[in-house]
Amino acid sequence: IQGKLKTILFLSRLDPIKGIETLIETINILYQIRKDFNLIIGGSGTKEYELKLRKIIDDNGLNDVISMIGNVGQLDKNNIFENADLFVLLSHHENFGIVVAEAMATKLPVIISSNVGIQNYVKDYGAGVVIKENNPELIARQIGDLLDDDKLRIEMGNKARYLCENEFTWDKVARQTEKYYELILNKSN
Repeated sequence: IQGKLKTILFLSRLDPIKGIETLIETINILYQIRKDFNLIIGGSGTKEYELKLRKIIDDNGLNDVISMIGNVGQLDKNNIFENADLFVLLSHHENFGIVVAEAMATKLPVIISSNVGIQNYVKDYGAGVVIKENNPELIARQIGDLLDDDKLRIEMGNKARYLCENEFTWDKVARQTEKYYELILNKSN
């Protein structure tokens, strides 16, 4: 009996800076080894870039494993997060990564590049894997390892939720902002 397909999720603006082409290349490598997963790509970009991504998916014969679902509303986003097993964002540059925090808040473990601003939180809390180099073979291996280890994914997901509850509450953000303003005011006196 074949088990349930595991779902890898990418959810962001479709733009070359987001590392989507690296992710597709990674999925192509992983799909040569195993067929027990799918990738959902949520978000939209320019028509030209979306067509380019669809062509890469088609040229590599990945239409069975990769679904591009377009823009996702908030209700759908929550549902998609809850039904995914792993969130991936391999951005070449990302100031913070709000969508990573949103994924973690739903107990979703994450695999992100070291170019995503939230990376230190992910490392410090053990909420996922931070990729240091843009190497699809290595990334495929790390995704595969996480797909194989249900216990580790659940543990990372719990740590991800704890991280969000500990670091990203409105109270904590307000206190940090207040301290920041006090620091600025004290420097100007």
